[in-house]
Amino acid sequence: MKAVNDVKCWRDIWAAGQGVGSIARQQSIGDIVDQLEREYL
Repeated sequence: MKAVNDVKCWRDIWAAGQGVGSIARQQSIGDIVDQLEREYL
């Protein structure tokens, strides 16, 4: 496994074009659903 400093978004992280570079923190699915619900209502 590579050190965090050696990871490049464009090379090492697989995504479908949603903007991996804009990720600010890791959240569980439950936390994301709760946040979406709070922001929507």
